[in-house]
Amino acid sequence: MSVEFSLASLWASWKHLVSIMLSSPQGLLWWPTVVTFLICLAWVLWRQTALQPQLSLARISRELQTDVVSTLGYLLTQALIAPLLTPVMVGGVFVVFQLAWIPAPLELTASPLQTIFVAFLIYLIGDHNIYWTHRLFHRLRPLWRLHALHHNAPVLTPLTAFRFWPPETAVHMLAFALGEGLALGLASLVFGIGITPEKVLGANIFALIWLLAFSQLRHSHLPLGYPVWLSYLFVSPVMHQVHHSVDPVHHDKNFGTAFALWDWIYGTLYIPKRQERFVFGL
Repeated sequence: MSVEFSLASLWASWKHLVSIMLSSPQGLLWWPTVVTFLICLAWVLWRQTALQPQLSLARISRELQTDVVSTLGYLLTQALIAPLLTPVMVGGVFVVFQLAWIPAPLELTASPLQTIFVAFLIYLIGDHNIYWTHRLFHRLRPLWRLHALHHNAPVLTPLTAFRFWPPETAVHMLAFALGEGLALGLASLVFGIGITPEKVLGANIFALIWLLAFSQLRHSHLPLGYPVWLSYLFVSPVMHQVHHSVDPVHHDKNFGTAFALWDWIYGTLYIPKRQERFVFGL
């Protein structure tokens, strides 16, 4: 009976998880995310083959096979690691309270401006953590052997964003969860325990904006850049292309995911010239 109960509970948990992946912005299979991805993929393939005739569809399709398999592995890892994210987030809150103090509960209903600030703080600190995990995967040889899968792609497509071995995916997800906890702890010190981030359909509003508006073109050959002043704050597609370049001048540059601010602060920022182009791979 206990075995049957355990299997039933496991099946129920997986069904709930699949429903989240299909119907929530927290999952990569949420239909607006899929539609946005397909539109961006079609545009990227059309423009890349037009701008660089050497990128034949046959060559791109070979890399897409690896990207598709990696994306399936990413989704599986996301499902398996999900139960650990909340404890890690709570651990981040606990660290802040241990280093500072346990604040009083939130007295009044938080204003929209406050919840938007908390959502931004979560995304900012989470992105900072991923900057450092990304940098460690370049710095430490055992970790680089895993991360090399992401960099050995000679052709970049939107799916290259998920071209990781499962252990690396888990590390980045746990690092972001820790950042979320640290941010909630810091926000609680200011506003009180009980403050929550602004969400849209259950997802952090800034994560949702990044997912739908910016992340899809991050891995491509399209020379899409921002004004120089904005490139000190946010990572454009062409700035991430620098990170994938085989040119030694570009090695260990632009580790940031969304915010170039961290590269600027820690001395790894590289803003390419307007006509600069790159060769990718290892």
